[in-house]
Amino acid sequence: MWCLNLKMASKPLIISYLQIQTAEVGPGGHIGLHSHQGDPTIVYLLSGVLTNHHDDGTTEEFGPGQVFAEFGPRAHWVENKGAAPVTFIVANIHRRE
Repeated sequence: MWCLNLKMASKPLIISYLQIQTAEVGPGGHIGLHSHQGDPTIVYLLSGVLTNHHDDGTTEEFGPGQVFAEFGPRAHWVENKGAAPVTFIVANIHRRE
């Protein structure tokens, strides 16, 4: 994991940083319900199939080479319904005031 500090031009007192890391969800595993309000996130799938569930009832599946983004107040959770681990790269922009 590495972080890059960015100074927001429109709000000079807010410091943001970009966090990039790899993650894995094992077979049958999940990451619980959460939102990315103030914490926009981009996910790039490396292997496996990740199922993304939104709080409005919509569901999407993403496989290797696919990308999705989460931001704003909409909540979601992800799961691995497959027999192999799902690996992906996650890029988050975090704000610190």
